[in-house]
Amino acid sequence: MSSAKHHLLECYFEELNNAQLRANELYSSEQFHLEGITILMCHIAAISNARYPNLRDWAAFKELVKYYSGLYELFENIDLLFFYQWLNSKYANDKEYQKLEKYNEILEIFIDNFGDKEQIKDIENRYQKRDDLLGILTTSSIPDLNADNFLKYIELFSNNQIFYSYARCAAVHNNDFPLINIGYTFPDMQKVYTHNHQITGEVIRDSLVNIISNLKHECLSSEKWPQEL
Repeated sequence: MSSAKHHLLECYFEELNNAQLRANELYSSEQFHLEGITILMCHIAAISNARYPNLRDWAAFKELVKYYSGLYELFENIDLLFFYQWLNSKYANDKEYQKLEKYNEILEIFIDNFGDKEQIKDIENRYQKRDDLLGILTTSSIPDLNADNFLKYIELFSNNQIFYSYARCAAVHNNDFPLINIGYTFPDMQKVYTHNHQITGEVIRDSLVNIISNLKHECLSSEKWPQEL
């Protein structure tokens, strides 16, 4: 017979699932599509804070996505286009990003191997695994390359970081959606949404569905609340 706590956990996750379904209804509509995406990401953020209450907001968000979204391979990808464009981005003067050593030398190696930013924009070379990139760098002529430094700070150019910084934060704080192109049909002027990144609306929606499902399984199996895991 299930314990009272087990029953409460089931109720908790039923509410999370109902919230996800309501957000998905907005996401699936033309009029409230962007609002739906925003709410989906807000639910991910709220669950991340429940699961990792002792971590900072960004760290909890990325940890939850990494371990519960079921899309680990996609979110671990390094977006070379963002790497190329970093010095022209809002993070150009960010102290964490500036900790990556030998950026200019690394950039030159990547351009030699994958092409410039125009060449990689719409092809598979844009998204790379960090270990593969390190392999290229270790066979290059960069003197005194610090592999540990590279592996640590190249994470800032990962899809997971972009998901938090350019999707979640931009939408919540500025009502901005840099990963989505908004156009209009002619002559009825209906809105059309197209994605310019691997992190699409479908990826965000599926991430939340998987997060709730995977976390529910873990919590019910151990009869623990998310923050107790």
